[in-house]
Formats: sequence, C-alpha cells, structure tokens
Amino acid sequence: MPVPTEPQRARDHMITRFKVCCIGGREEASLAIAYGASAIGLVSEMPSGPGVIPEPLIREIAAAVSPSVSTFLLTSRTEASEIADQLGLPVVLKIPDGSFSRGVKKAATLQDLAALKTEFLADSDLALAQRFM
Repeated sequence: MPVPTEPQRARDHMITRFKVCCIGGREEASLAIAYGASAIGLVSEMPSGPGVIPEPLIREIAAAVSPSVSTFLLTSRTEASEIADQLGLPVVLKIPDGSFSRGVKKAATLQDLAALKTEFLADSDLALAQRFM
C-alpha cells in the first residue's frame, strides 16, 4: 500500500465545523449542538436587526455550553465596563485582518481593557473581544 502524501493525510482528517447564529434560547442551543455545531452565535442589544435576546439569557446559555463549543457574542456595546460585564475578565482583544487577526493581546483588568481598546481603535475601525480561555 502506498504511503499517503501530506495533503492526502490532511484531507482524510478534515472535520467540517459550522456555527449556528442568532440562537434564541437554551433549547435552540442544545439542538444546534446536538446536530454538530462547533460554535453558536448570540446577539445582544443592537440598534436594529433580528435575533436579539436579553442579557440574562445570553449568560445562561453561555454558561451551559460545553467548553468544546465556541460561543460568539455580537454586541454594539463599546465601553470597556460593558464589554467586561458581558464577557467577564480576562478577555483577548484583536484586530480582524481578513481570515486572521493581528495584534492579539490579553486584558486582565478593566484598565487593561480600556487601554487596549483605545490603542486598537486608533489603528482600526473594528476590534474584536473574546473571553480568554
């Protein structure tokens, strides 16, 4: 039997991952995960658009999800204290750059978060924050 090439080995071990967005409750989150979602998206207070759910429900769903499932939060909140309230501390801030990110830094305190937010938004119109794992 011939030895597989590196691209063949990679293809044989590829796993399709998908995210289900605009989760509306715990039951929807459980259903998405049961059908194989590797990530779920939650929508917080926004100026407009579908899928917004209350903050207490966001916290409840995020707390119930296994660490092996990524949770993403779409929010219009921009103040460091509001971001920390939603995600907890520490958080990781980064600037999106195509399919990747640049300038990934950890903020352990509210002061760190405020300073990094100011630094990143001086260089970009958009900064992403995610809970540090």
